[in-house]
Amino acid sequence: MDVYKTTNFGNNKIVILSNIENENFVSSISELNGHSVLAVNNTAIAKILNNNKVDFKGFNNINALLNNIKEDSVIIVDNETYNYYK
Repeated sequence: MDVYKTTNFGNNKIVILSNIENENFVSSISELNGHSVLAVNNTAIAKILNNNKVDFKGFNNINALLNNIKEDSVIIVDNETYNYYK
């Protein structure tokens, strides 16, 4: 799995994860459009995605998200969640 630690968005560090075979590099949130983006609903990350008009599939919790990962998924989580589940 490729991991891109992004710059700080406000006080929220986010991590963007994708399959190692996915050769797309994301340097900004707006570049996520057109990808199968997964995130947890009602979080700061979901708010950032909505504010940037990024289409994403939201889940009620991290476990539901993790159970729905596909090969082409791009997962966005906060740094603390990433460090816990990695």
